[in-house]
Amino acid sequence: MDRTAMNAGGLTDKAQAGREFRASSKVVVAFAAALFASFTALYLLDAGAYLELMRYWMPYRLTVPFADAAYIEAQLQCWRAGVDVYATNACDMYGRVQAYSPLWLRLWWLPASRDFIAPFGLAIVAGFIASLAVLPKIQRKSDIALLLLAVASPVVGYGVERANVDLIMFALAALTILCLERSPPARAMGYALIMVAALLKLYPAVLLILVVRERPRVAIGLMLGALIVSDAFTMGWQGELIRMMHNVPQPKFNEEGLGGRRLADGIAVLLRDGVGLLNGGATAGTDNLDAPRGAILGILAQLTLGVAMLSRSLVRSGALPDAFETLTRREQLCFVTGAALFCGCFITGNSNIYREALLLFTLPALFRFRHMTSLPWSVRMTGWLTIGLMYTMLPVLLVEAASGRMTEAVLPFPTFSFWLCREVLWWWVFTVMVSGLACFARQAWREMTATTGLAAAHAV
Repeated sequence: MDRTAMNAGGLTDKAQAGREFRASSKVVVAFAAALFASFTALYLLDAGAYLELMRYWMPYRLTVPFADAAYIEAQLQCWRAGVDVYATNACDMYGRVQAYSPLWLRLWWLPASRDFIAPFGLAIVAGFIASLAVLPKIQRKSDIALLLLAVASPVVGYGVERANVDLIMFALAALTILCLERSPPARAMGYALIMVAALLKLYPAVLLILVVRERPRVAIGLMLGALIVSDAFTMGWQGELIRMMHNVPQPKFNEEGLGGRRLADGIAVLLRDGVGLLNGGATAGTDNLDAPRGAILGILAQLTLGVAMLSRSLVRSGALPDAFETLTRREQLCFVTGAALFCGCFITGNSNIYREALLLFTLPALFRFRHMTSLPWSVRMTGWLTIGLMYTMLPVLLVEAASGRMTEAVLPFPTFSFWLCREVLWWWVFTVMVSGLACFARQAWREMTATTGLAAAHAV
């Protein structure tokens, strides 16, 4: 029977799915809006109580809300006054220099005023909350509760409280998903949105992986267009891009952050000072936590090879590709979008923890996997694991309070062990994301070869 055939209730399957999707979207958006409104009201009514609550829910915060929206305004204000914001910035309350794309400085239509910080921050947050409506419908109430738990996680709240521009990247990715579900002109607009996001924040360029679903000629044309735009961008602002990259913060592995290199750094330090670490709970004779670069790269290469082997095993078993094909179009697009963004950030360096919010795109698909008994239990539990990792901010502080913090001279064994377990689990999440992307590429290849074969048969 056709997928749009009438169901027992008198509605088409497509209309019923649309109704369920809208209902699910309203719950998520309403919850996020209510949560934000509650914290805003608390801040306006009692700033002291707000700051006390933030100590437990979001410990790594700055002293004022919308601090990252203020950062953008400060860059614009000093830049338009003729200040070299790549070297100094007295306009910013924390003295932060320019670490974003040069394109931000050319957004002439953005006002450069402290009075615009609140409206700008509110617009960023509102766009993010509205973009949550793109997340696929979830049928089970328990899974909806898990998604709401993820939306309320400290890492998501961290990005919202700072009005960070990665929330804009999230919203642009959501718009891209909507475009890619539609006609060719709309899909072209979606790829244009990817390029806009890439020029603003660089890492969203990984979303160009979505072109594999297009016909070969279209995909080649899109990639050539993206290459021309990126080359022109790089050549035009090469000097500023180099200075920007030097300003990008790179948290050390003992600081809060997200990235694959963190585990390689930690293992290198453990191998270098393992005897001291196990003997008395601290490193012996260590004056810093910087391990040799060659050792770090070697360990990182081995970890990446291990991920490749595990992903190959998961895909070749057939269970994960079969499970991926049972996902709806929206679930697949959301999963691939979130997985690509997460993997791009994870493998290229250390990022701030608010980028974990990008995993919200992947959760509806991971929740579907949770109920598929054909999948390995380790894959089925990835949804739970992801949410748990998004809540590790406070447990880290509790462990540090009890055992001590990792510093340049001391690695307390309990703190290091907790950190090590968390980083290993993040690598497992990375493995599942890579495996899902491989399933997406495999499915796209099969669809393309089937279409090509059908066209050849018609030609004959």
